[in-house]
Amino acid sequence: MRGIICLSTLEWDYIWNRQHELMSRFAAEGRYIVFVEPLGIREPTSHDWPRIVGRLRRATRSVPRGRQAPPTLQIVAPLTLPLHARAWARWINRLFLRGLVIRAQQWTGPAPLLWTYYATEAVLDIHALLPDSPVVFDCTDEIALNHKGVARSYRRTEQALLASADAVIVSSQALLEAKRPLSRRIRLISHGANIERFQGHPEAEPTELAVLPHPRLLFFGGLDERLDEELLAGLAESRPDWHIVLIGPRKVALDRVLDRTNVTWLGPKAHETLPAYLAASDVLLIPYRLDAYARFIYPTKIHECLASGRPTVAVPLPDLQSLAPVVLLAEGISEWERAIELALSPAATAPSLVAARRAVAAQHSWDRRFEEIREFVDPLLLSPLSISPSPIRA
Repeated sequence: MRGIICLSTLEWDYIWNRQHELMSRFAAEGRYIVFVEPLGIREPTSHDWPRIVGRLRRATRSVPRGRQAPPTLQIVAPLTLPLHARAWARWINRLFLRGLVIRAQQWTGPAPLLWTYYATEAVLDIHALLPDSPVVFDCTDEIALNHKGVARSYRRTEQALLASADAVIVSSQALLEAKRPLSRRIRLISHGANIERFQGHPEAEPTELAVLPHPRLLFFGGLDERLDEELLAGLAESRPDWHIVLIGPRKVALDRVLDRTNVTWLGPKAHETLPAYLAASDVLLIPYRLDAYARFIYPTKIHECLASGRPTVAVPLPDLQSLAPVVLLAEGISEWERAIELALSPAATAPSLVAARRAVAAQHSWDRRFEEIREFVDPLLLSPLSISPSPIRA
């Protein structure tokens, strides 16, 4: 059974996402997985140093993890220099990466499947160090349009990976249209959700929410550059009778939003606890900025929102248009106010509409999505090799 080296854009302890879900499921099959935390996609700024220090701590010592990993999945915090434009730094990083690949194969066995979520010079270097390994590029974002920027070489390196990868998976129609001309084997497979978890009926209302007034408007996810701060601040100002609740790790200041008395940030929460927060909220929000980057987004959380049965208001992202019957789409503060008012009406929680939301979500379960992905990459997972895994040593 072929092992997998996964090059993730997210740390293992960060918000539960596609890479965590898929690698956990592959591990549940008995596959040996090495989950490599981010190698970086751009030159760092002064704001990045706390995160870089955190990576160094994880790379050089044993740091307790907040989330348990499956027994056949090992997590690696790579030690590399985040100076992608410097030739000397890339030369040094190649030495680090060579050691990483050697150690990873002690766990996965030789010629593991290389599964990556991005396409930097470092990823191509790892690809070159694994000449007998098939490659899957699971492309879930238009990283070249990242709000914080990327290495200048990113478009070139992504084109090289798209051309050489044995399989490319994309999560949105816009990504399919953009990447299909560059790939020889590509398929659109969008995100899923843990339907049973979010369809449940939590008995206890979270204490943090119990003290907040209704109506509660909830956003959960990364508080980062994708959020439309102007929209959230405008809603909080124009409707002081609504209480906006934010859940998730914060990567931007959001001062204009958090300064409002009717806005509460509860910090990050474990994924398994989220259903209780959704169930105790009146409306769920997806208030992203409508920019070039957002055009390629298929929000992972959309089917979690629908599975909860709660009314959801979102910006009109291209891939959400087909969900308009069960998701209220709005652009601009005035449209958002009207949509939220509609979401707060008794009709929005009618049993038939709640059932319709959950029926749509059920079509997008992670069980279904994993089977689609599994079928697409199955030829690459086959391996005649037998392995005797050894734990990775620092």
